[in-house]
Amino acid sequence: MAKEHYRPDFNISWRTISHYSHPIGDIMWHLLWGIVVGFSIFYSIFAKDFLFLVIAIIALIFFFHPFVYETINNLDITLDKKGVTINHNFYPWEDFMGFEVFNNEERFFIYLIHKQPLHMGITLPLEWYMDFQEIKKILNEFLDEYDGAVPFWEKWYRNFLK
Repeated sequence: MAKEHYRPDFNISWRTISHYSHPIGDIMWHLLWGIVVGFSIFYSIFAKDFLFLVIAIIALIFFFHPFVYETINNLDITLDKKGVTINHNFYPWEDFMGFEVFNNEERFFIYLIHKQPLHMGITLPLEWYMDFQEIKKILNEFLDEYDGAVPFWEKWYRNFLK
């Protein structure tokens, strides 16, 4: 829960490579839809359904052509007294109940735990030159620190996309 007391003024900004959008698109997105579209093409050939084959080929082009999806190469992240800003999207501290710092053996991440149980948390990648202990100390002024709150799939995803 957001802590209600004196909040120090600070502003920490950094630019990092996006971990949300891979340069060739999200790998898990491509894997899922590759399996679905591949199965659809094989099924349409097996069932001799020409119209379904045409639709599956259009889906193949739609999901895998580089002009269809948007690539984001950089994330601009700012932490300040009011909240978190990610590429001009603002999230106030009051939306979060806590945080956890974790790593995947190559870099550290801050996982912000949302108050609403159906909302996904936000993962912020830290750069190698950043002192995560200092950031952790500042975040403790605003949010409670948790241990083991990062979902399994989030850790797996971060280890898979090192």
